[in-house]
Order: sequence, then C-alpha cells, then structure tokens
Amino acid sequence: MIIFSEYAGFFISTFLAGLLADLFGQKFTLIIAGIFLIGGVIGYAASANLILLIGFIFFIGLGAGSLELSGSNIISGIHREDKARYLNLLNAFYGIGSIIVPIFVSIFFRPGTSWRTVYRYSLFVIIPIILYFVIMEFPEQNTFKRQTGKMNPEEILHSILKHGGLAGGVFAKS
Repeated sequence: MIIFSEYAGFFISTFLAGLLADLFGQKFTLIIAGIFLIGGVIGYAASANLILLIGFIFFIGLGAGSLELSGSNIISGIHREDKARYLNLLNAFYGIGSIIVPIFVSIFFRPGTSWRTVYRYSLFVIIPIILYFVIMEFPEQNTFKRQTGKMNPEEILHSILKHGGLAGGVFAKS
C-alpha cells in the first residue's frame, strides 16, 4: 500500500503539474512540488500510524512527479534545439542518483540508524534545492499567457483534449 500510494501520487501529479504550470507558471509548480516533498518527508518520518504513512508517502509522490514534469518542461523550453540531449542528461543524472543514493542509505543503516532518520536527512538536500527554486528566475514559458496575454480556460481545455493529457499543454503550440 505504501509503494502504491507513492506511485499513485506520482501518476496524478504528472497530469496535474502540467495544468498548474500552464495556469500559474513553472516556478509555482516547482514550489508546490517542494512543499509536497518537504511536508511528505516530515510527516512520513514522524508518523507511526499506517494510514498517515500512506498519506504522507502519497504527498512525496505528488512532489516527485511534479518535480520531474516541471524539470522536463523547463529543459524543453530553454533548450529547444538540443532538448533531446539535455533530457537525456537529466535522465542520466536521475539514473546515477538511483544508484548512488541506496549505497549511501545502506551506509546509514549499518550502525542501526532508523529509516525515519534517513528521511529526515533527506531534508538537508530537499530544502536547499527548493529554496534555490524560489530565488531563481525562470524564462517565460507559459504558452497561454504569451499568446493571448491572459488566461483562457477554453484554450486550455482545447489543448488538454488535443494533446491527450494535462501535462502536454505547456509547449504544445511552441
């Protein structure tokens, strides 16, 4: 149930993050991802109730999915000519992290460290990254604002239906 909950959050956020990015911008979506990650990690590391654990891991999944989608959209918007190269690099770093992080976690577990402590330590990585997202400047990527000067719900709905999902609208007309 815990793993299912995380992936359900991830799956849902990959649809909703695109819509949020279209409506409010990439920076907003990254900050929301950070809030979900920080809140989910704090709650998951502190909770002892199974239902709460499942709920907090769902929030972690929401944050992780939003972060992944937003990162891909930002890279696609900034590097239009070489987007495949940069998206491949993003996935390469994701893969390297997927190898390195479990090795470090196993080092923590050797002396008998609790899994909750490992999640708490992850905040030392998550919080600075989210603070960086808050202070960094993003290029204007909101297709709907750039083309019409205001948000048009009918155009957003048309984009959702045309491109088969909420995540496809950010660069659909670029």
